[in-house]
Amino acid sequence: MKLAALEARPFGAPEGLRLLCEARPLLLFRRPLPLGVLARTHGAAEGLHAGVDVLATDPDEGIKGVSPRTHCVAECRRSPSFDMGMLARMSSLTQKDLEGVLALRDIAPGSPAWSLLDTCARRELAVGDILLHAGQANDRMHFVLGGLLSVRLAKTSEPLTTIGPGGTVGELSVVDTMPATAFVVAEQPTRVLTVLGDAFWKLVEASPDFARHVITTVTAQVRRSTVSLVRSLDANAELEASAMIDGLTGVYNRRWLLDRCDRLAARAAVDGAPFALFMLDVDHFKKFNDTYGHPAGDAVLVAVAKALVACVRPSDHVARYGGEEFVVVLPGTILERAREVAERTRTAVSQLEVRGTDGAPLPTVTISIGVVALSVEAALAPLIARADALLYEAKKNGRNRVEG
Repeated sequence: MKLAALEARPFGAPEGLRLLCEARPLLLFRRPLPLGVLARTHGAAEGLHAGVDVLATDPDEGIKGVSPRTHCVAECRRSPSFDMGMLARMSSLTQKDLEGVLALRDIAPGSPAWSLLDTCARRELAVGDILLHAGQANDRMHFVLGGLLSVRLAKTSEPLTTIGPGGTVGELSVVDTMPATAFVVAEQPTRVLTVLGDAFWKLVEASPDFARHVITTVTAQVRRSTVSLVRSLDANAELEASAMIDGLTGVYNRRWLLDRCDRLAARAAVDGAPFALFMLDVDHFKKFNDTYGHPAGDAVLVAVAKALVACVRPSDHVARYGGEEFVVVLPGTILERAREVAERTRTAVSQLEVRGTDGAPLPTVTISIGVVALSVEAALAPLIARADALLYEAKKNGRNRVEG
C-alpha cells in the first residue's frame, strides 16, 4: 500500500501521529511518537525520516515496534503539495535544542517536565512574523530555540528589547490571564517551542526549578515595568515643571500663575486666610531695549527676577506675567505686610548693578508696583485685574513707586 502525499503540522498527545493513505488510515498511534517515521507496510514503504522505525500493517494490527527516540508528535494529512523535506525540517526535539533555554537549565534529567515538553509544538517564524499581538489574549509561553525576537509597543515602532536563544516570552499573560501588552516580532528566522496554558501549569507542578524560573522572570518583568513607570512619571513631572518655568528668568511663567496660583487664591477664599499679591513693571523698558538692545534688556529682566526672589519668603512665589511684567504671590499675607514687601522689592531693584553682554555697566532701572489683597474675589483673575489697574496708577503718578 502506497502512502499518499502528506501535510505535517505540530500536534499533541494523546492522539499521536496520524498517517492517511489513498484509501484509509494506514497507522493510528494512540500515544506520543517521533515526528520522523519510517512506515513499513505489507507491500511497500515510504521513507519519512530514516533511522526511526515504526512497524505496522494497518490500524487493526496496530504497532509492532517503536524506536526509543520519542520526542515530538505531529498530525499528517493528505495534501497534494506536501514536501517530504518538511518532515526533515521538523525533526525530533532533542536535548541540544533545549540546553540553552534558561527556564529548563536546572530541571533534572528524569523529571516529568521533559515528557511534557515532548508533546509541545515547535514553530518556525520568518522575519516579520508576529508571535504575540498587543491587546490580544495569549494562553501560551514560548521558548526561543534559535533566532531573535523583538518586543515592540507597535508593529512598526522601535524595539524596546530583544529576546534571543534561551529566552522565553508570553509567560506573564499566561500567569495573569491578561492580554499581551506588546507585540513580539521575529527579527530573524526564529524557532520557538510553544507551551500551551495547560501544559505550562503542569510544568510548574512537575518542576520546582521551572516554577522558580517563572516566578523570577515574572517578578523581573513586573519590576522593570514598575521602574519604567516611575521613570516615565518622573519624566512627565519634569516636563510639566519645565512647562511652568520661564525659560529666560527661571521663575514661574504665566501658565503656572493662571493654573496653580488660581487654586491658591480659591483655597484662601474658602479658608478665610489672608492672601495678597503685587504686580510690577520695569519702567521705560521699551526705551531701554531700543537704546541698549535686547540682550541688555534680557540681562535686566534676569537681574530683576533674582532680586524679586531674594526679597520674598520661600513660601512666596514669583512669576513672569509677560514681557517686563512680574507678579509676586504672597499666601498668608495681609495687605499692610504686602505693601512692606513691595516697597522693599522696589528699593532692591533700584539699587541693582546690571552689566551688559560686553561687561559694561548698564543704567539703573526702576519698577512700578500695584499691591492688592484678597477680599470678595474667590479667583485670581479679578485680583490680578485690580493689581494691574493700581500698577498703571503708579506709572501715572510718576513711576518707581508702590500703589495699593
